[in-house]
Amino acid sequence: MFAVRAVKFGFRWKIGNGQKVKFWKDNWLGSSSLAIQFWDLYILVNEKTKAVADLWDGESLKCTFRRSFDGVLYQAWLEVIQLAYTIRLSDEEDELIWQFNSNGVYSSQSLYKIINFRGIQQVHFSGLWGLKIPPRELGTSAEEDLETWGNWKLLCPEMKQSELSDALEELKRRSTSEVIFL
Repeated sequence: MFAVRAVKFGFRWKIGNGQKVKFWKDNWLGSSSLAIQFWDLYILVNEKTKAVADLWDGESLKCTFRRSFDGVLYQAWLEVIQLAYTIRLSDEEDELIWQFNSNGVYSSQSLYKIINFRGIQQVHFSGLWGLKIPPRELGTSAEEDLETWGNWKLLCPEMKQSELSDALEELKRRSTSEVIFL
């Protein structure tokens, strides 16, 4: 069931002539439908299932509402109007495109990547595990820190030893009770 929802989430409409795309209910702008993005307006609009071409003529948005509104809802309505101005109707058919492939075509491989993505990307630094840098604080003396110069040189190759020495001298001048955490 999750895969079915992922597939539905992955498709969005590319507007052509606006005949097939439902203005409020279909995902054609952003990552969700306008009904979700502007829920407070959607529950008041009378034309919930109308197509883009039925509501937008290139100049005005033809929606009516069950009641009048002001303030926050009016600002939301102005945002919807601004979004409508981005619509460029053409003679081409509306087209479903797959958001997770650069060519817009669905592939099971791209769906698999979306389903298995856990929000964490693996980063491998092979030299990182061999470094002899204390995990939470810099060494307590400049001498200890200079011993790790070779390790710092691996991490920051553009840093000169004189810059590191100056930074370590500054650390030395600070009180010994002050601890610097990385």
